[in-house]
Amino acid sequence: MSRKTDIIIQTRKYLDNSLHIIRNLPEEEKLIGGAELMTRIIEINQEMETAYLELRGILELRIRPE
Repeated sequence: MSRKTDIIIQTRKYLDNSLHIIRNLPEEEKLIGGAELMTRIIEINQEMETAYLELRGILELRIRPE
């Protein structure tokens, strides 16, 4: 499995688990958990964007060999 695919799979698992946990928290803790989750989502989005750009670069090289 490629690193890019692994990032996507782990992201999905992380988000599913986080949402389940946050839904079961008391209301005041949801605010704190939600802020932490949003921070992590931003980090994950940056990782996924990097992985996408790397994959796109690899595919472009295959399409246009030097």
